[in-house]
Amino acid sequence: TGQSVVWHIQVGSFAKARNAFDLRDQLRKAGYSAFEAVSKDGAYTRVFVGPSTQKQQLEEQMLAIKQAFKIQGQLVVFEDQ
Repeated sequence: TGQSVVWHIQVGSFAKARNAFDLRDQLRKAGYSAFEAVSKDGAYTRVFVGPSTQKQQLEEQMLAIKQAFKIQGQLVVFEDQ
């Protein structure tokens, strides 16, 4: 289609929205562009960093998040929430 692929990092998925908001706020405080989104079934609140077309930059951020927060993120294609 000629459009760039847009990526983001999923860093968590929580049944309790408060836990997602806490992680989102910690990531923002650390300088990351973090946001949350509710799953389609409404059961989980997921936390993401991004989005960006710069996959390598997000991979570097994912490693830094793993080291700082002890969280194994997952790089996924961004779909408009």
